[in-house]
Amino acid sequence: MRVFKSNEDIYSFANEIITQAKAQGDVKAVKLLQNAIDRGGFLPSEKLGELRIAFEELDRETKEEYLILLRSDIKAAIHSINEAFKRANRFW
Repeated sequence: MRVFKSNEDIYSFANEIITQAKAQGDVKAVKLLQNAIDRGGFLPSEKLGELRIAFEELDRETKEEYLILLRSDIKAAIHSINEAFKRANRFW
């Protein structure tokens, strides 16, 4: 399972999936992730939130073999985003 240490790791993973989806002819996954990146706005939290939604949809509707192989990494990305939001919303 992949470890995501920064926002850039998450963005790179999304781009990796887009590249694989294009190679597989999976237009739906390409559009889903590209729309999430484009809709994400200027704040990192907005982009991560949109990517989390996209990753959750990919996880729920995984039928393509290449996505099945990435399922644990997709779940790890979702978990990392959720943890980042928890840390950001913690009151000190």
